[in-house]
Amino acid sequence: MRTFLLRACVVLCIIAMPIAVNAAVNPTQQATVAALLTQYPDGGQGLTDAIAQAVEADPTLADAVVAAALTANPAQQQALGGGLAAAAVFFANSGTATAQAAQQQIQAAIANAPAATLTAFNAGGGAAALLSSLGGGREYIDDQQLYQPEPAGERLLTGFELGRMAICDLGT
Repeated sequence: MRTFLLRACVVLCIIAMPIAVNAAVNPTQQATVAALLTQYPDGGQGLTDAIAQAVEADPTLADAVVAAALTANPAQQQALGGGLAAAAVFFANSGTATAQAAQQQIQAAIANAPAATLTAFNAGGGAAALLSSLGGGREYIDDQQLYQPEPAGERLLTGFELGRMAICDLGT
C-alpha cells in the first residue's frame, strides 16, 4: 500500500510540474519568448539561434522557453530544444561558476519539457554537455528520463529526479 501511495504521489508531482513551471514564469520572460515564437512561426534554425542567444544572455529564460514549448507547434518545440542545447553547450564550455549555475537552471527547466523538445535537446548535445560538466558520464535524456549505464544494465531516473538531481529507488 505504501509503495502504491508513493508511486501515486510521484506521478502526481510529475504531472503537476508543467503547471508549476507555467505559474513560476515571469510575464516579461514569457513575452520575450512569445515574441521569438511569433517571429519564427515555423521554428527552424532562426528560432534555435535566437533562443540560444537569449538564454546565453539570461539563463533564467530557460523556464519560459520550456513553458512556451508546452503549447508550441512541433517545429517550434524542436527549435526550442535545439536553442536550449546550444546554450547548454555554451555554458559547459565556459567552465565558470556562473556558467555552472546557468547549466543548473537549464537542467531544471528541461526536465519539464515535452518529448519533441527533449529529443532536440539531446540531438543538439545539450544533455551530454550538462551531464559531463555537472558530474555525469555517458548518460542521456530520453522522453523526460535519464539513463545511467551500469554494469548490469541501465537505471532509469525520471525527469522529476533529473530536475532536482535526486536519485531515488521506488523499489520496482
